[in-house]
Amino acid sequence: MSRRKFLGYAAAGAGLAGLAGCGGTSVGGGASSAGATQGPIDSKTYPLAEAESLNRVLHWPTAINEPSTPVTLSVAHTWTPDFWVRQMQFDKFFTERHPNIRLSAQNTPGADYQTKYSVQGASGGLPDVMYAQYTFAQNFIHAGRFVALDNYMKAQPDFNEGDFVGPALSFYQNNGSTYGLAYDVEPLIVVYNKDFFDKAGEPYPSPDWTMDDLLAKAKKVSSGSGGNRIFGFGTYPQLDVAYASPVFLQPFGARLLNPAQTACEVDNAAAVKAMDFWVNEFGPYAPTLSENQAITSAGVGAFIEGKAAMDIAGTWMTAVLHSETNIRFGYANWPAGPVAHTTASDGSCYAITTDCKERDAAWIYLNEYTSTAGLTFMFSTTGAGSPARASAWGAYQNYTGDVTGASYFLSALNSYATADGVSYKQQGVQITDAITPIWEKVWGGSLSVPAGLRQVQAAVTPIAAKNA
Repeated sequence: MSRRKFLGYAAAGAGLAGLAGCGGTSVGGGASSAGATQGPIDSKTYPLAEAESLNRVLHWPTAINEPSTPVTLSVAHTWTPDFWVRQMQFDKFFTERHPNIRLSAQNTPGADYQTKYSVQGASGGLPDVMYAQYTFAQNFIHAGRFVALDNYMKAQPDFNEGDFVGPALSFYQNNGSTYGLAYDVEPLIVVYNKDFFDKAGEPYPSPDWTMDDLLAKAKKVSSGSGGNRIFGFGTYPQLDVAYASPVFLQPFGARLLNPAQTACEVDNAAAVKAMDFWVNEFGPYAPTLSENQAITSAGVGAFIEGKAAMDIAGTWMTAVLHSETNIRFGYANWPAGPVAHTTASDGSCYAITTDCKERDAAWIYLNEYTSTAGLTFMFSTTGAGSPARASAWGAYQNYTGDVTGASYFLSALNSYATADGVSYKQQGVQITDAITPIWEKVWGGSLSVPAGLRQVQAAVTPIAAKNA
């Protein structure tokens, strides 16, 4: 793989698409570190004594091919500074279980992460194990920079591939092989503000509600005007996001791309009907383009600001709402459409790179990190992400406590949430970038839905063909 070709693959995903919080608390990041204990291992949020107690009661996987002499693994993460403490706790306990494996951990802010490791990948200098988000993992896979894990998965005596929830592994597979193990997976469903519903005298969403119900409730709970406006829904239905097709189009029998993501399929009657619903019927109860720009300029959304009664949400929303707001909230299923009941899933993984010389040791680390014990330690009990393994969801549901509808996340993953239609192949970000200026015109009212979809078809068709 030449440097030029690798950078070409990586450039296709140079930006992070999708929701800002996808993949848990990984979007953000702390300072780079190096060494086995590269930062504090105790904090008020993550007390070491509690971590030690939890570590002792968890059942860690059986290690295969344990190194007989000392080896060092470099591992790349992108965690916020507060969560880095938890990472350091995991690494401390891991090296105590495996004294011949030393760790050199790297932590890079999310905004810089992909660019940094794309450049390193082109020069043959990737870390041994690295984080990858669903939006760009395929760039590294198609560039031949991640190791196929199938032989390790078969050799590991207590590895249960079937324990991974729903579409968790889909983003990291290609031509029948798996190149990354998911640690986090979430479906996109609806979060609602109970106070706004109560004030409007509107019942909370039912488990089997439909798109027509969503529209009716958005009308009922909308109120005010100008700076006092409360939106029925906090997100305008956009096509320039990775999750657009399963959320906005596929429930109506339409698609943005074909299943192989090599052709655009959005210039047709079904797509026009779908987006006419979202833009012209539902759109008046969501922020306008200028309103959205004013709200998001502060780095938050209308729902978190207390300016929307409903919004699209992933599991990361629970921790944010608990820590940063006093909103009384609950969750509801993403509503069923007239043709299908679908929503998008997303997530993140860790992978072994082809630059790794100690792949057996790297497998031990990767397997423990994404095991039931590892996911429980890192994510389920901290709320930092919804675990990719079903066996770790019990602890996560204990974390969410009595949040109304929190159980819908797991049931969605096991039923109607899908990776099909999520734009995660190597040209995914270029596709969404091409759609943005077109859809802003639709959003702003200067371009009709049919005309906008025709322009999207023309712009995306040659880009999608590069996914072949």
